[in-house]
Amino acid sequence: MASNLAVAKFLGENAMVTKKNCFDALRYNKETEKYVLMHTALHEETLPAIEMIKADFSSRTARSTEQNRNRVRDCLQRMIYRQTASYFFKWKDDTDATKDRLRLNLKRLMIRTNTSNVQRAFYFWRKGSFWMENTLQQVEINALTVEAKMKFEQITGLNSSIANSKKIEEH
Repeated sequence: MASNLAVAKFLGENAMVTKKNCFDALRYNKETEKYVLMHTALHEETLPAIEMIKADFSSRTARSTEQNRNRVRDCLQRMIYRQTASYFFKWKDDTDATKDRLRLNLKRLMIRTNTSNVQRAFYFWRKGSFWMENTLQQVEINALTVEAKMKFEQITGLNSSIANSKKIEEH
């Protein structure tokens, strides 16, 4: 009986140790399964998703940066265009105003010249041929005066050259 009791006690302890070993193995196996599951989830699913999100974020950031640059460029272009256009339109308005003033002044001058020509023609017509003869005589007198001045200048030139040649001979 004592041996039966010892055998029963041994079998109970052995069963307990066996159960403990089984539970420990199961727990270790479950922990290993959890690790493998977490490792595969991390490396096969989570990291690619994180990389994809990072790539999407960097592409969006690059796109946003490019869009901001484009907006700034467009804004500057519009500003420069407006400034240049305002200068051009002001120059165009000033030029048009100047052209209008010049045309008006030219028209006035043409009218005034035409009017004075008509008045002179009427005056000549009214004075008749006597005045025309006097005018022709005056033109002839003026031509002779110019010719006389030229002859006088030639004579003075000859006198000075004669005087120069006399001075040279005396020395």
